[in-house]
Amino acid sequence: MPKISRAKLLAATTAVVVLVLACNLELLPLALLVDTVGVDVLALLLGAQLVAVLPWLRAHTTATLRITGLAGGAMAAGLMGGYLRQLVFLKRLEASRPWRR
Repeated sequence: MPKISRAKLLAATTAVVVLVLACNLELLPLALLVDTVGVDVLALLLGAQLVAVLPWLRAHTTATLRITGLAGGAMAAGLMGGYLRQLVFLKRLEASRPWRR
């Protein structure tokens, strides 16, 4: 496999990104930015925005996943039936009380 230099890879990536942005009329102003600063600076700017958004995303994702997990557990318990539901409840109760083992 031939070695591709970093400069050629960045030039090709910049050309592809500019063409994709030029095809979307809503993103056309971004084409000038990418052409001016380059893909590496644009990736750095997007990474900085991602780092700024991650704490907010983490806070909202944990609450959403907790609610989704509770709803999924309730649905699974409803589908299991009476005996299995009681068995799972007792096993979870045993697991939460480590001093009774």
